[in-house]
Amino acid sequence: MLAAFPCVYGAAMAASSDAGVAEEVTERVLLADPGGDSGVLVERAVLLAVRTSPDAALAPMRAQEREVIALARLAGATTTRIAAVLALEPKAVRALMTSGLRAVVNRDGAPRTPPPPPGCGSAASPRHAARAS
Repeated sequence: MLAAFPCVYGAAMAASSDAGVAEEVTERVLLADPGGDSGVLVERAVLLAVRTSPDAALAPMRAQEREVIALARLAGATTTRIAAVLALEPKAVRALMTSGLRAVVNRDGAPRTPPPPPGCGSAASPRHAARAS
């Protein structure tokens, strides 16, 4: 149990950025399965921490997106492993990863690349730029 403590606590802290939450999560996870595999314990800690009090970087995401991204980034889980842990299809996991990352990129709701003003051409599309003239 003590051997897994640093990994479990570190994962919980990264998922929540709140020392109190990380301590509580670590205690719950380690007491529930004292001899468990450290990788599985880390996954449980990450999920419990993001469900309890997610880090600000994960906050713009919906709950399932947070869980998928946190398992991938903080626990190092593969798409296949995330699908097994969350009882999802791998295709759904990939879609949640994409939408979760987009939520972070577009926190303020603005598109990443604003459209050109009306009447202006676009350098990305010279063919259409000629029509705008």
